[in-house]
Parts: sequence; structure tokens; C-alpha cells
Amino acid sequence: MKLRTWMVMACFAGTIATMSLGSCKHGCKDGHASLHSGTESHNMGLNCQDCHHADGEGEVCWQVCGTAYDSISGNTMADVTVRLWTELGDSGQLVLALEGDALGNFYTSDDPGVRAGLYPTVTTADGHVSRMNDRISSGACNSCHGVSTEKIRVH
Repeated sequence: MKLRTWMVMACFAGTIATMSLGSCKHGCKDGHASLHSGTESHNMGLNCQDCHHADGEGEVCWQVCGTAYDSISGNTMADVTVRLWTELGDSGQLVLALEGDALGNFYTSDDPGVRAGLYPTVTTADGHVSRMNDRISSGACNSCHGVSTEKIRVH
């Protein structure tokens, strides 16, 4: 009887360990997001997902994240709004409207389904819009922008 109890407990512990392997250590879908006028972010221009991923040092996993810049001054652009659409040219379904913060960063822990391919637009507080004509399949915007392609610029 003791052997059977031990086997059941070992099986239960193994199941729990296996379930936790694929989960984020600090909650990838916990509803955190940047807000207009917020100042909690840091490391403008760097790839947020270098730290903010399931096994990273960041406290939260960012599913969509990056930094916007003013195309005239080159400084970060405060309080933009990033929208992700299912079709090119602000059409189809709007799946995410994300506020950028006062430091130029935008980020969310919610997954809008970016792997399916979405079209981003960035709008400034005064209404200027910048559209990306290519479908994205990663929310790590600064992994390309500012590295192999132009920074996200809008004015």
C-alpha cells in the first residue's frame, strides 16, 4: 500500500512539474500595459523582450512592446497610440489599441494574437499617423526597429 501511495504522489508531482515548465514564471497574461503620461518604463529603444519574456529578468512578460520617436527631433515621442489591425490601412478588425507612455515606450502583457500577422499604426497625441505596410508576426518591435530597420518614427 505504501508503494502505491508513493507512486501516486510521484505521478502527481511529475504532472505539476510538467505543467509549470510551459508557464511564465511571473504571469505573461496579467493585464499590465503602458498608459498615457506614465513614467514606469525604461531602456527606451532597446528590445524589451530581451528581459521581459517567460524566463527573463523582467517582472512581466511583454507581448507587444517598443519605442516611438518623433521623426523631426529624433527624441522619443510621448503618449502615442499603437493600434494593431487584421488588414492593411487601418481596416479589418482592430485587435489592440495600446497607449504609449510619457517616455515613448508602449507595452502590454496581453497577447492580441500577433503571431497570426497584424498591421500596426502609430498615432501621435495630435493625430499624426504612421502606418507599417508589412504584416508583423512578433510583438518585439525594437528587435528590428532601431537595429535592422529604421526606428518607429511618427510626426
